[in-house]
Parts: sequence; C-alpha cells; structure tokens
Amino acid sequence: MSYILASDTRFSTEMPEIERKEGVTRSGFGKLPLIFLLVCAAIITVDRVAVPQVAFNVDSASYAVVSHEMLQGKSLYTDIWDHKPPAVFVAYGAAELLLGYSPQTLVFLNIFVSLITLFGLYYAGKAGHGGVISGLMAAGLWVILSGTFELEGRDPNTEPFLNACIIWAFALLADVRRERATTKISSIIGLLFLLASFFKPIVVAVALLLVCSHFIFSADRKRALFNTLIIGSIGFVGWLAMFGYFAATNRFEIFYDSIISYNQFYSGDMLASLIAPFRQQAEFFPDFINPLAVCAFAGVILTFINSRRHGAILIAFICSSWIAIALPGRFSVHYFQLWLPPLIIGASWAIGYIAVSRDFRIRVVSYGAAVLLLASLVFNQLPVYEIVLEKKWTPFIPLLNAGESTANKINGLLIKDETFFAWGNTPTLYLLTGRRPATPILFHLHFEESPISERLINRFKADMEMNRPELLVVENSRPPVPDWIAKDYEPTAIYQDPDTYSFFVRRGGRIASQNSSAGAER
Repeated sequence: MSYILASDTRFSTEMPEIERKEGVTRSGFGKLPLIFLLVCAAIITVDRVAVPQVAFNVDSASYAVVSHEMLQGKSLYTDIWDHKPPAVFVAYGAAELLLGYSPQTLVFLNIFVSLITLFGLYYAGKAGHGGVISGLMAAGLWVILSGTFELEGRDPNTEPFLNACIIWAFALLADVRRERATTKISSIIGLLFLLASFFKPIVVAVALLLVCSHFIFSADRKRALFNTLIIGSIGFVGWLAMFGYFAATNRFEIFYDSIISYNQFYSGDMLASLIAPFRQQAEFFPDFINPLAVCAFAGVILTFINSRRHGAILIAFICSSWIAIALPGRFSVHYFQLWLPPLIIGASWAIGYIAVSRDFRIRVVSYGAAVLLLASLVFNQLPVYEIVLEKKWTPFIPLLNAGESTANKINGLLIKDETFFAWGNTPTLYLLTGRRPATPILFHLHFEESPISERLINRFKADMEMNRPELLVVENSRPPVPDWIAKDYEPTAIYQDPDTYSFFVRRGGRIASQNSSAGAER
C-alpha cells in the first residue's frame, strides 16, 4: 500500500520497503518509544495516586458492591441485581480478590485499564502514516485526557474497559500488515469485541461499522470476508454461550429480562437519541475537547486521501463511537469517554502525516500543531486540577461529596452486622461503610415502572422483611419514600441535612428502643 500523496511530492515518504511498513526507521528511534511509554505510564500512575481522589461515580460504587456480594455467594440478577452484563462485575471481583474491598481498589483498577489503553493507543497510532511519531503523539494525548475530571475519567466505569478492548481491536485492524489478517489475528479481534460487549452490548455498533469498513475497503475481499465471518462467529458463539450458562443455572428469564427487556426500556427511542444534538437535547462533544475534534477531522481528510482503507476505518471508528455514546439515551458525562480513542487516533494520524514530510517547513507546521494541541488541552486541565487540589471539586452529583461523612455517621449509629437501606441513587454508601446491602436493589430508579419492576419490588419486600434494616437513609433530593417502605420506620428523622440525607430508625428496632428508654428515664 503506497504512502505517497500523488498530488504533492513534498509529502513523499519513499524509503526501503521494510522502513515504509514501519512508517519510520527503527534505527531512528531505538528504545525511545519504550522509554516514552514507560514515562507516560508512570505519569498516569502518579497522577491517580498523588492527586486527591474525588468522589467516585455511583455506577463504579455499585459495581464494587455487586461484585462484593457475588464473592459472598450471591447470584447475579437474582440475589443481587443490575442490568449490566457480567464482565464488569467479574473484573471488579478479581480486583477485590487481589487488593481488597475498598475505594482504593477502584483507583488501581482505573490505573490498570488506563495503561492497557495507553499501549493500545500507541500501537494504533503507529499504524498510521506517521508511524512511531503518530504513536507517540497518541500516547501523549492519552496521558493528558485519560484522567480528565470533566469526563469522570478516574472512575473505572464500563467506558474505560470498552476503550481498552476497542482500541486494541482497532489497532489490529488498522495495522497495514494486517490487511490480509490471519485467522489468529481475526480471532483475537473477535475476542476483543466479544469481551467489550460483555461489559456493554452497545459496542456491537462499533464492531459492526469497523469490520464492515475493513471488508469494503480491503484489497483482498475474499480474505476480508473470511476475517469478518470469524469475528462475527466469535461474537455469536460467545453470546450463545452466555445465554446457555444462565439457562443452565436456571436464570435465563431474569438474565434476558435484565439485559434485553430492561435495557430496551432504559434506552428509550434510539433514533431520537442519535439525533439529540440536532434537537438541542445533547451535545456532540464536551467543549474542552473541541481542539482534539478539529485535529481529528483533519486526520480523517489526510488519512482518506493517503489510504482509503485507513480513512474508512477511522471514519467508522468516529461514527460508531457516537452511536455507542447515544444509544443508552441518557448522555451521562462518562459516556463521552468513548470519544477519546477515535479522536486521539485521528489527531495523532493528522500530525504524524505531515511530520514525515521531506519539506522541513511542513514538518515545522506539524510540530507547532502538536505543541499547540497538547498545550491547549493541558491549560484546560490546570484550573480543574487547582480546584481539586484545593478540595473544592463538585462532582456532577454534588451529594457524593458528603459520602464519607455520611458513612461515618451511619457506622456511628449501627453496631456490627446491622444493615441500612439507602433510598436514592448513591450505593456509594454501602462501599464507604463496608456494610452489605439489605436488598438486591441499589437504586431507587429500579423501582420505577419497567418490564421488570414488579419482580424487583416483590424481591425487595421479601428481603426487607427478612433482613429488617435498622436504618433508612434517604436522599432528600429524590422522590418521597413509598408508603410501603416508610411504614416500617419512625416518621421523625434522627438526623437530617436538607442538602444531603435524612436518617430514620426502624419501628421497634434497637435504636428506637434505646431512644424510648432514654426518653422515659429523662
């Protein structure tokens, strides 16, 4: 595949065949890429550990709680419920076995996934026209953007896992030497997409567009079709095995209702979600990554001119990432993390493309563009870091900043083995208190009318009666607690903060009895 832009010989990169395949000579860089990547990895690690930790997103906390319950012998979807596929809980469970059950484990889980993505981005960047230069640029951009507070980049939510899987699949597809991909490479790509779908099925959109683009623009259509069939077959067989497992464990119905029925209800009108920005109901990009998007757009044009196949899979990567962001229908801020890998690749390919020009003046432009892009992203982050260092950061759910103090109050009231129920959407309290939830339902939203709500409510009532939580913790910003829950608790709060939580004790419980005795003595 030629890397020469016919319309302008200043961009010609004619060189011996072995060097052209690598994009740049190996001898010209030596061990620099490895050293640079190790430095990037060290920066990411130190940044996550040294910078004050902000409150974790509620989703990350819920995954930790659910996986902890599974390690205690609970069955997913029946004894402890969520509507995500199992992979995220398996990952969190493995992290807990290695590092323990604490918020700190989430920090190291985020570091682990971020580093996998770092090396994947370098490899994917290196597959472009600029070779190693593009790879180094991609790695540098990831160092700056991977932990951005605005996108909740420090949480090990599902999106970082998706990025880690997808970028490696993209890198294998993008590698010029993989145009005639072997069965082994196609199998690895298929397994990566399958694993990503076990975290969140929306990744099917990314896999479909990328693989179709690879097939359409490959020189060897017959071989590309074979590769496509391998990738698709792995996905089909993998999900068939997943459904088979839950059928074999007598959980097929609850698994299907949780993963398929509930998520269809949760997502709503998918077409409306896809066009939401045009209806001014959402945004395409957070403002601070606009410079990255501009460079990525330039990368699409330059790449497509140079190589239709590379240009096509880059376009597919960008378009499918928007589909994956929009399909859940909620536009939570952490969904936009899915923009980072495709935009980083587009920008790094653009800069690398002109960085290998024979014309020194053009190379200077690429260096200037790289410095300007990196500087703009760094300077955007500095005010945010200042706020975090001063411990004034307000998360998108402000209530989360009260998590630790509220957890301490809960533990101060309860004795060993006593439980509480949190009405609201902050299962973070279970993680911070180290106490197991009394019911399998962690979010009040899961009680709202849905294809599975009646079953969840019935299970909730049974568990509440059996476990009899001593304390009801209520988020004051949420809808009122239903009467069928509130009837078991005293009507007067023993603790109340209008901006955060209120505590209610169980009628006839230990705390209520102590309070009655203390009142009688007075």
